[in-house]
Formats: sequence, structure tokens, C-alpha cells
Amino acid sequence: MQTKVHQVAVGCITEIFEKIDLENYEKITTDRVKEMINESGMDSYFNEEKNDSYIECSITNYSAENDIVKKINITVIYTVGNQQITFPISKIKVKE
Repeated sequence: MQTKVHQVAVGCITEIFEKIDLENYEKITTDRVKEMINESGMDSYFNEEKNDSYIECSITNYSAENDIVKKINITVIYTVGNQQITFPISKIKVKE
């Protein structure tokens, strides 16, 4: 079960990360990443009402002084049996 969930999560997140690669650096915001998650249909696989799972995302700058590298984090949290599993995947976006 866990392997299947990870396969779905990795497939969706890979698609989102490929879209992030095509976007301008300045356009990559938490709201834009949430939009991409929505557009990917990932919400239909991971939602609290359907299967007690959810998706979190965040963006952090690597340096407080220079805004040239962003770290994008997408985490899927789901439950198998009585155990909550956290599956994080990250990527960096470099300003060109």
C-alpha cells in the first residue's frame, strides 16, 4: 500500500516540479505551487475527506541576503492503519 501511495505522489510531484522548471523564478510563490497542485489533480488522490491524507507545500529562500535560490517543498501526509506517514520531496529553483 505504502509503495503505491509513494508512486502516485512521486508521479504528481514530478509533474509539478517540471512545471516549476518552466516558470519564471519570480512567479514561483506558495500560492502558485498550490495552484499547480490543484491543476495536477493531486488533491483528488490526497484529501482528508476521502482518505485522511493531505498535501502541504512551502517555499524558502536559501539566503536571506540574496533571492537567487528557492527551495520548494511538497509533503504528502497520509495514514496507513494507525500510522501517519510523512512523505516530503523538495527541489531547488535557481534564478537565471
